[in-house]
Amino acid sequence: MSLNLFLVVHLILVKAEGILEFPECLLNPPTQEIGEDSRSHRQVHSEINNLADRPMRFIQMWFFPHQQGLTPSVKQKKVEKNERANKLLPLVSNEDKRSLKIASDAKVYSCFLQKGKTAAYQFKEGYGGYLYVLEGGPLAVKNETLQRLDALIIRREDRIIMSAKNQTELLFVVVSLANKFS
Repeated sequence: MSLNLFLVVHLILVKAEGILEFPECLLNPPTQEIGEDSRSHRQVHSEINNLADRPMRFIQMWFFPHQQGLTPSVKQKKVEKNERANKLLPLVSNEDKRSLKIASDAKVYSCFLQKGKTAAYQFKEGYGGYLYVLEGGPLAVKNETLQRLDALIIRREDRIIMSAKNQTELLFVVVSLANKFS
């Protein structure tokens, strides 16, 4: 299974199954009145499955941007299973040169763990995560066992170890837990 990753400013779509048509329409001018003096760029998009006989499954994630008024953009990256086998492969990150950049304090990793293999992650202080099992499982994390389509929010942990009891395809998101908008 290959993953197709679409990055739309601070929206991330990960196609896990089926064919995803992603027709984009960048509005010109890309502004919309929000408040008295504030303007925000907006983007119209849609996700279409043109195959009536096959399901489409995708994960859509939204992140707070570092600043308002960013210019909309679309980036795409395809990642093969062997690139993420038994390791956390950064898909979206501002620190990894091979990943798609995001205007947010977030990282998204993909990993295909083979049966009996593990992957570990060391959190920086003030960060947490969200773990999503796309396929396979079970996956053991601390005292939790995750099955296909299960998710886990991770807070107040220094380090986690993910252990695959069977082949497991997962997405792992790391974000700052600081409330920057209070």
